[in-house]
Amino acid sequence: IPPCLLPDRLECFDGLCGPPVKYPDTMYRPEACCGCRLERRCGGFWKTYFDRFGTSELRPLR
Repeated sequence: IPPCLLPDRLECFDGLCGPPVKYPDTMYRPEACCGCRLERRCGGFWKTYFDRFGTSELRPLR
């Protein structure tokens, strides 16, 4: 679960976010993620998630 989907629970991600493993064919980072303060540590989202739900709920952490 990317941290931006649970902004009120960021403490749950302490120590869990590290350099992301990239899976170019299955992971996706939409333009809405640009400028998020966790952008360098977040591995993005599963592409199938966006195929199904879109990106309207994304709120990058500033």
